Amino acid sequence: MRIILALILLLVLSNCASSDSEKAHSPIDLQELDPSMPTSYPELHGHISEKLTGFNSLKGFQSIPDGIHEPNPMCMEHVRTALSPGGAQYLKILYSLSGKFVNELGNPELCRDIEQTEYVMMKIMAGLSFTIGLCVPNTCGTPEDFAGLKEFLIKKAKDFGLPEEMPLDVQIMFPYKQKSASWGAGGISTLALLGLITVLGIVGSFTEYIPLFRKPGSLPSDKPEKKINKLGLALHSFSFKTNLQKLFHVSSQGDDDLAILNGIRVFSICWVIAGHVFMIGSGAPMSNILSMQNMMTTWYFVIVPGGFFAVDVFFMMSGFLTFYLLTVKMYPKKGWTNFPMVYFHRWFRLFTPAAFCILLTNFVFKHLGSGPSFQQSWNMNCEKYWWSSLIFINNLVPWNTGLMCMSWFWYLANDFEFFLISPIIIFFYCRNKIVGYALVAILMLVNYIVNMVLTAQNDLGIMFTLSGGGDFFDLVYMKPWSRFAAYGVGAIFGFMYYEYKQDKKKMADENLEEIRPSLSTKIMMAPKYSTLITYFYFFSGLFLTSFFVFIQISFYKEKLNSNPWSKTSNMLYNAFGRSFFVLGLILIIIPTFQGRLPWIKHLLGNNTMIVLGRITFGVYLMHIPWIIMLLADSRQGMWVSNLNAWWLVLGIAPISFLFAIPFSMYAEVPFMNLEKHFLMPKPPPKKIVLKEQQVESFERINKTVDSEEPKSLLLPKKS
Repeated sequence: MRIILALILLLVLSNCASSDSEKAHSPIDLQELDPSMPTSYPELHGHISEKLTGFNSLKGFQSIPDGIHEPNPMCMEHVRTALSPGGAQYLKILYSLSGKFVNELGNPELCRDIEQTEYVMMKIMAGLSFTIGLCVPNTCGTPEDFAGLKEFLIKKAKDFGLPEEMPLDVQIMFPYKQKSASWGAGGISTLALLGLITVLGIVGSFTEYIPLFRKPGSLPSDKPEKKINKLGLALHSFSFKTNLQKLFHVSSQGDDDLAILNGIRVFSICWVIAGHVFMIGSGAPMSNILSMQNMMTTWYFVIVPGGFFAVDVFFMMSGFLTFYLLTVKMYPKKGWTNFPMVYFHRWFRLFTPAAFCILLTNFVFKHLGSGPSFQQSWNMNCEKYWWSSLIFINNLVPWNTGLMCMSWFWYLANDFEFFLISPIIIFFYCRNKIVGYALVAILMLVNYIVNMVLTAQNDLGIMFTLSGGGDFFDLVYMKPWSRFAAYGVGAIFGFMYYEYKQDKKKMADENLEEIRPSLSTKIMMAPKYSTLITYFYFFSGLFLTSFFVFIQISFYKEKLNSNPWSKTSNMLYNAFGRSFFVLGLILIIIPTFQGRLPWIKHLLGNNTMIVLGRITFGVYLMHIPWIIMLLADSRQGMWVSNLNAWWLVLGIAPISFLFAIPFSMYAEVPFMNLEKHFLMPKPPPKKIVLKEQQVESFERINKTVDSEEPKSLLLPKKS
């Protein structure tokens, strides 16, 4: 290990003492050094290092225990050659192809192409990520040559004042020494599956016109379900033509009030993308990593960590739609429904897109780039825990979120676990509304208490810091008992919306006597009768959403490894912040149900938003692989600024939406069609219910027909 430390010192630390950037990046010229240099290896090394950096490596490394690692004789010989007077050119080559500062990768491809050199990446993770690319003699480019380096660096980091609680990890990677990733059985199977669906999609587009699949006596104008046999219907489920038409067709049917949710989905997923670009980008090599602190202290930077609230918006909408739609289905039956089929439908709806995402990410995407860290960036921890991500318990198994397969699937796990208890709560609501509301309130109260206790016991902040990020994600951010509150707010909103729609139907029925609207209806309809109440709802919601985003300015203006808020402030924010944020969003939405604030409905409920809203699930699943692909394929550290990062967001978002269209055609829509045609129970035929006026009209017509025989239909009498 002494040899590797010597190389690192020569190749990396040679610029630390120089303030002149041009001088710092100029190659080392050994001929300019003192000609009276010592000739022995240890003294020569110490002399050179002190000349370049002011730090004598001989004295510094004498404290390293000899037993850490026995030197590699071949590697030592190459280092002696490089440090000898005749090895100046060799050392120049090593130096010129290596990174000159942290997060500089050097010239990995040229170093790889030289026969006597090997490219090595050293990645140090201490809150932020520090990477250096080294071009070393090929005899030194083995994992054994770096044995003990991690322990040494950790010891030295603590000596230099790194906080004890800050996690530190060191990874040594040999990107070009490893064999290029082979497709293997998983990759070939994934490509075969994609090819099969392509064939099915093409054939399915023509099933309506192939006599083999036509039912006898069917008409061309009939729906596919009526004119195609079962085999044809199975193929038709994959039809690219039909599925694309459905995707881009906007029907006038449905609840027009809820069209606004599509725009909320679109803007929320874009907010999630922005947060992940900054978050994942912080782990990529950055040329100006020391500027990260200044960038995070600007007032507008809080929009980025504010993006974590966008996840709670999805939780709220999931709770709202689940509780409203299931209540519509279950309330007339006093809470009963086909519970196994309800649960299967929810799991199957999530399973097929999630499975395709796992296959593409683990077996296909890693072949689409060649950067020095590209192969290592696709380690998604799916070898052991892939199964837990497909039955959506991956936020619990494994308990350590760092071992989770597809780490961003934690949201799907929470959403599915919340859904498991939803039909049970709705059952009790259908029997007694107060009990239904109480069950949701109790679960929300448990959420608040758990978050406050965990925050206090573990001294957590409102979001990740460099020293406590892992605990925050493991304990508070990804566990279901800490995230139910936003879903619960949506569930209560769903109950209220159901009661409002039922009262609205009764009010529209002229034959009913005067009804007493529920409290939910009064809250929903209040903006209809008062402009003042409309703007009270709007500005109250705007205040709540803005407050919980921008209050974070006072948290992030301090050092990244600090927790500037008091324990009480952190407890209250972690407990109530998310539920109050989505409550503010609901207050903004409610006036639009009464035709108020039409500009919001035009912005969020237009046809474009409806179409884009249908593919947000695919965007959520696949946007992180696109971010990784872009950052991991880089050969150099990127220059980070707010402007550059937002330009990256504006590039990733459209790519993610465009890719979500074919992803939906392959992984989502065909399997939803198969479930609809072959697994879902067929709805009973609709009974025609006539109103009293229509019945009287038909009776008058019948009397007229009976009394006046049409002469044109009379047959001549026989003589």
